[in-house]
Amino acid sequence: MPRVFSYLRVSSVNQAHKGRGLEGQSTDADAWCKEHGLQLDTSLDLTDPGLSARYGEHVSNGCLGRFLLLAQAGELGQKPILLVESIDRLSRQELIDAVQDVIFGLLRSGMVIHTMEDAQIYTYESVNSDIGKAIQLIAKIHAAAEYSKKLSRRIQRSWDQSISELEAGRLPRANVFCPQWAQLKDGQVELIPEKVAIVKRVFEMAMIDGDQVVAARLNEERIPTLSGKPEWTRFQVKNLLIDPKVWGAVVMNRQHNLSKKRRERRGDRAANERAFPDLLPLALTKQEVDQTLAARSARTHPGTGRGKRGTTWSIASGLTRCSCGGGASLKACKSGSKRNQNGDLITLRYVKCREACGSKGYRLEALNAHLLTRLKMGQLQQLFAANTGKNVQIKAEQAAISRLQGQLAQSEQAEANASKLFKEALKTGQIDPLFKEAVDEARSDAEAARKALNDAQQRLAGLRHEINSVEFDKALKVLFDAFANGEDTPEQRRGINSLLRRSGLKVTLDNKGQRVGMSIGDGEIDWQPLEAMSVQMALTGYSPGIRFMAHTITDELIQQAIEAGEDPEVIGYMQQQKGIRMVGITNKPKP
Repeated sequence: MPRVFSYLRVSSVNQAHKGRGLEGQSTDADAWCKEHGLQLDTSLDLTDPGLSARYGEHVSNGCLGRFLLLAQAGELGQKPILLVESIDRLSRQELIDAVQDVIFGLLRSGMVIHTMEDAQIYTYESVNSDIGKAIQLIAKIHAAAEYSKKLSRRIQRSWDQSISELEAGRLPRANVFCPQWAQLKDGQVELIPEKVAIVKRVFEMAMIDGDQVVAARLNEERIPTLSGKPEWTRFQVKNLLIDPKVWGAVVMNRQHNLSKKRRERRGDRAANERAFPDLLPLALTKQEVDQTLAARSARTHPGTGRGKRGTTWSIASGLTRCSCGGGASLKACKSGSKRNQNGDLITLRYVKCREACGSKGYRLEALNAHLLTRLKMGQLQQLFAANTGKNVQIKAEQAAISRLQGQLAQSEQAEANASKLFKEALKTGQIDPLFKEAVDEARSDAEAARKALNDAQQRLAGLRHEINSVEFDKALKVLFDAFANGEDTPEQRRGINSLLRRSGLKVTLDNKGQRVGMSIGDGEIDWQPLEAMSVQMALTGYSPGIRFMAHTITDELIQQAIEAGEDPEVIGYMQQQKGIRMVGITNKPKP
């Protein structure tokens, strides 16, 4: 019996929840399987919400691209069936790109494509032998591409008209720009007091805690979401904090929403972010928003997402780059053959360069363990300090530091503004002592804030270093065992990730071979080889500060081992491996 898969795709996230969307496509696939007496295979994630088929994003970055690779590798069995609503779910690219890269790529792999909308079946044999079917297929693909281009032009004209109205100080398409904490009444945007109170509560929490913690606290307090969804997530919190509609502005071409490819496609239209203030009623003032964002920015780093649903997979998330200079990101795919104890295909995760530099990627489990075992004793003591009964004191100092960081950011901005006004006054010949007093006062406030922040940071560091050695050894064993057995938790990985950030560590992956570099900031990179077996040995040794060294077994090394009184079995093994390059471990510091 062939395996049956269903591919679901919509071009935008909104379409995933409106109209027929993904649910409608899924219902059709279930009905088709029931009618034909077949079982739908759900072991692979074949859903691409919000990925455009016009530019091939669903192939380059989505599930369809991974599915195509599995099909071409023969991992899906004999004559697998792919159900799609219509042929344009698979591609709306230009004709040659769509046919050659996607449709024919699937058919050549032995895939049988069923389009449920028109009950058509396409196979490699049928398209080759039936010229009518081939022409029909090509005509549909061409029509899909033309429709997509016309739709794109209509949407662009609509947005151009909206920008013209915004420039004139009018709010176009109020239903589009109306925020979730407001409603339309007689064509006007009016705030909803209950929801505005929720917005203010989120900003108050964000002054002290990160997005993930804020989301958890909102759920604990049973505060309803603005969108009506069951629970708050860190993404909802983050998007609210950076939403300019909170302070009454409409922003076009928001740069953080535009990928590199989208910027290239839009050209000059997407070159500059444009803000149109005072077009919406304010939930908070711009100053209140900036104060929260300053506190948040002082304790977090941009681009450090923790993956789906707040799960941290890589302990170096947001800190990893490739030796080519590009950033590194997490890739995941289902194994074609390996299964877990429940019989489900396991998920394989790799850390790989985002650029096409030729890097083969690093297995996530080995990379995490490698980085963990290289951490020094003092760093791991900081990691475990939160479990020594001083949680309340540590939390209080962390809250104080967050507040002081926000105050310092404001003071530094005030100092910069005062200095700018003073310099401009000097240029025009105005020597007013009030300008000088304003500069001195702002500078004094900034210095006081820096001193208070430094004192709080020193108190926090002292709390984190107070840890019993016996408790430390137990905690270290539990942590290393978890990573050795593949039982590490998101909380453990998140804690190590926070530690790496506080330490200023950066990780660099060699795109030529399996080497991992660690450095403090932009300092000298300490390169060490990555090899799965040696990493496992390091974990089971429960010794932090490990160094990994690659060397070739030579007569000289064997003689050194003999003189050092090494075990005879080890000597025998070294003699068998003479001339072979191996990775060894030591806890001696770098010479």
